[in-house]
Amino acid sequence: MMTGGRSPGRYNLHRLGWTAFEDLCMQIMRVVLGEVATRFRPGPDGGRDGWFQGVATGRLVTESTLSGAFVVQCKHTSSTHEPLDVSDLRKEFEKVKKIALASPCHYVLMTNRQVSAQAEARIRQFFESLPGVGRCLVLSETWIEDTIDAHPRLLRLVPRLYGIGDLSQIVAFVMQEQTRAVLDDLAAPLRTFVPTDSYRRAEKALHDHGFVVLVGPPASGKSAIAANLCMVSIAQDANVRVLRIEHAEQFKSTWSPSDSNTIYWVDDVFGETTLDEERLREWSAAIEKVEAARRRKARILFCTRDYILASAERKLKRSKLEIINDARVRVDVAKLSEMERDAILYNHIKEGDIAREQKRALKKHLSALARLRSFSPELARRLGNKRFHSGLRHELKELEAFFERPVQHFRDVIHGLSRSETAALAVCLHSGNALPDPVSEGEAIDAVLEAYGVSIHEIRESLEALEGSLVKRARQATSQTWQLHHPSMLEALQEELAARSAKLTLYLQSADLHTVLRDTTTLPPSPESRMVFVPDAAYDHLVLRLHRASARSIEGIAGYLADKASSAFLRAVDAVGASLIDRALAVVPYPEGTDVAASLAARLSLEEGLFHGHRQSIVRSTLQEAASDTGWCGFLDEDELREALPGFNEEFIAEEAESGFASIERIYEWYREGASTVGHVDNAVDAIESHCRRLRNEISKSAFPPNRVDQLQADVNALRDNMSQRLAERRFEIEENDERRAEYNADEWKERYYEERYELEQSIFADVDE
Repeated sequence: MMTGGRSPGRYNLHRLGWTAFEDLCMQIMRVVLGEVATRFRPGPDGGRDGWFQGVATGRLVTESTLSGAFVVQCKHTSSTHEPLDVSDLRKEFEKVKKIALASPCHYVLMTNRQVSAQAEARIRQFFESLPGVGRCLVLSETWIEDTIDAHPRLLRLVPRLYGIGDLSQIVAFVMQEQTRAVLDDLAAPLRTFVPTDSYRRAEKALHDHGFVVLVGPPASGKSAIAANLCMVSIAQDANVRVLRIEHAEQFKSTWSPSDSNTIYWVDDVFGETTLDEERLREWSAAIEKVEAARRRKARILFCTRDYILASAERKLKRSKLEIINDARVRVDVAKLSEMERDAILYNHIKEGDIAREQKRALKKHLSALARLRSFSPELARRLGNKRFHSGLRHELKELEAFFERPVQHFRDVIHGLSRSETAALAVCLHSGNALPDPVSEGEAIDAVLEAYGVSIHEIRESLEALEGSLVKRARQATSQTWQLHHPSMLEALQEELAARSAKLTLYLQSADLHTVLRDTTTLPPSPESRMVFVPDAAYDHLVLRLHRASARSIEGIAGYLADKASSAFLRAVDAVGASLIDRALAVVPYPEGTDVAASLAARLSLEEGLFHGHRQSIVRSTLQEAASDTGWCGFLDEDELREALPGFNEEFIAEEAESGFASIERIYEWYREGASTVGHVDNAVDAIESHCRRLRNEISKSAFPPNRVDQLQADVNALRDNMSQRLAERRFEIEENDERRAEYNADEWKERYYEERYELEQSIFADVDE
C-alpha cells in the first residue's frame, strides 16, 4: 500500500490525541519490531512509553536489522506546525541516561512533530553520546505515515485514521468503485472512533466467518463498529462494495453466488425500537440464504438491540437461532473498559463543534462522566455537539442527568427547535424513519406541513441544517433517505406524541401504517416496551386508518388486533364494520409464518359476542386451507382455540389418521423445495419434528382407544423417520458438492491484543480543549 508521491500529513496525526497516538505507535512497533513490543503499565514512564528485547522482525530506518533492547518514547502535538529539536528533549535526555547506564539499549523516538534533517542529526548525536545507547532513531511523521501505508493491517487496527485523514490521499485508488458520497458517509464515524475490544472481535468474526451479529443496548456503538468495518474493507480492497439494506427481499434480490466482494450491512435487523414482526418473518425465512451467502464468501453485518433480539429469540426456530447466537460471530458491544470510555468521550469532545470555552468548562467533569453506568458512545457524541447544549449548564449534576435521562433531554432539545426543524423530525418519524431524499410531496408529508404551518422548502432546508446532529442521510445502493441520527431519538419523539394529543392524532392519521402498527398499542404498555400508548379518546383515528388500509397490510393488522388490542378497541373496530376482522381471520398461515388467524380467533373468543358462528366458519376454512396446501397445523398449539372452536381439533386429527397423516408429506414437500443448503435441511428436520410432535400430542388427547393411540403415534414416528432419512440423503449431497468447491485461501490473520494496559500519568482529557 506504499504510494510514492502522497503528501505528508495525510493522516492528520495531530488530531489523534496523545493517548491514541501512543496506541498507534505501539501498534507500529509490534509490526516492525515484533509482537512482544510492550507498552508500560501505569505510573511514571521514566522516559519510556514502551520497550522491546530481541531481533526486530522488520527494518526501521537502516538497511541492516537491529537487535538488542529497544526503549520507545512518543512525543505528540496537537499543533500542525510544531517543530522538534534537542532543546525540547532535555528531560528525556536525563531519563534515558539513567536507563542506558543500567541496561544498554537502542533509543527510538516517535513523533508527529516536524523534524528537519539538521534537527534529526543533532538529536541522534545528542542521545548516541550517552554511555549505553546504541542507536538513536528519530521516527517522525513522514516515516510513520509511510509505515502505515506499507502495512494495511495497521489501518484495520487503528481505523480512525481514515476518519481524520485526507480521504482523497488515502483511498483515492478506490474512487472508481465507490462514490465519494458513500465514502464520506462511512468515514464520518471514523473521526471519533475508538478501536475497542468489541471492534477487534467483530473484525475477527467478519474476517474468519464472513458474518457478525453486533448486539447491545441503545446507543452502545453497534452502527459505529459496523461503519468502521465497512470503511476499512473498502479502503483496502478496490473491489469491495457496501450495500446498506433493511429488508430480506433486498438481500435476496442483490446477492449472487458468484459475488464475494459485497458487504451487506443490516442495521436494526429485527426492528429499530421494538420488535418488528414483519422484518422478523422476512429474515427468519431468509436466514439460510444468509448462511449460504456467507459460505460463498459474502460478508454480512447484522446490528440489533439486545432486548429486541431477546424478543426475536422466543420466536425463532432453533436452527435459525443457532446461526444468530453462534459464539464465533455474535459480539456483545455493551461492555467498555475505563480506557475505552475515556478515549471515546475524549474524541467526541475534541472533535465536536462546541466552542473551546465549553470544552474547557466540561474538561474537569469528563473523567467522572465516563464512569457513569449510563455512559454510551451515542451520548458522548451528543455532548460534543452544539445542538444538544441549548440550556445545558456545565455542572456535574446536570451533566450526569444528560447521560442518565437522555430521552427527556432530547425532548428538551426538541422544544428549543424552530417550527420547521421540529416538522422536519416529524416528517422522518411519519415516514417510518426512512424519508426519501430529495423530499417530495405526499399524503404523510402534506399532513405534517399543514399541522406545523411550514412549506416543503423549509423542511428541506431544516433537514440540511440538522444533518450530522439530529438527522443523517442513509445511502443505499440506488437511493438515499433521511433518518433520525439515532433510533433512541425515535423514543423521545414518540413520547412527545403521547404527551400532545394533537400530534398523536396527526401521527395515527398520516404516519406510515407499518410504523404505527409496530410502535403503538392500545393495551397499557410496560415501561420497557417502548410503545406509544393510544388512549380510547384516539381510537376513532386509528380505527378509521385500519379500515382504509390496503389488502397488503391485513396480516399486520391481524397481528395487531391479536396482540395489542384492548377489549374496547376490538369492539370499536367491529362497530365501524365487521369486514376488517373477518378479513383478518381469513389470513392463511404457512410454515415459517405467523398463525395470526388462530391467534386472533383465540383473542376474540375472550370477548363476548365477537367470535360468533360466521367468524368461526371463516377460521375453520382458513385453517383447513393451510393444512390442505402445506400441511401446516400450528393452530394445535393454541390452547384457547380448542375452546373457541369445539370439536375442530378432533375432526382434524381424525381426518389426518384417515389419510395416513398426509400433512407430514405436505410439510416435507414445502421445505424440500427450498433445501439447497445444509442450513435449509437442518431447518426442515426441525420443522418436521415440531409438526409430528403436535400430531402426537393431539392423538394422545383424542378419544381413540389406547391401542389405536399407540399405533397412530407409531405411524407418525415412522413417517418422521422416513422424511428425516430422505433429508439426511439430501444433506449428504449438499455436503459433497460443498467439498468439491475450491476452498477460499485467505491470508493468515489473527487478532492482536495489547498484552498490558496502563493508566496515564496525566488525564487523557488534558488537551481536549486545545
